[in-house]
Amino acid sequence: MSSSIPDRQLVQNFLQQRRFEEAKPVLEALCKLDPRDAQSWFNLGLTNVELGDLAAGIECFRTSAGIEPDRPIIHYNLARTQHMAGRLEDA
Repeated sequence: MSSSIPDRQLVQNFLQQRRFEEAKPVLEALCKLDPRDAQSWFNLGLTNVELGDLAAGIECFRTSAGIEPDRPIIHYNLARTQHMAGRLEDA
């Protein structure tokens, strides 16, 4: 596999090890490669939240929910992050 192709297993390893700064660019590349990949958007949302960028996390969760609207975990994390950001009217 070419090193220019993002590696999903590498992302999972980074996330499990809480290495969010390293996971973020790989997740961004995965989302760019496949904009309909709800799981990558969700993971990017989690990563952004862990890195303190709540606004970016919210946008990623919204994107993920738009792709897979029937996944409760996405909506839960979206509402939780909106609450954390003080956006209670949106939560």
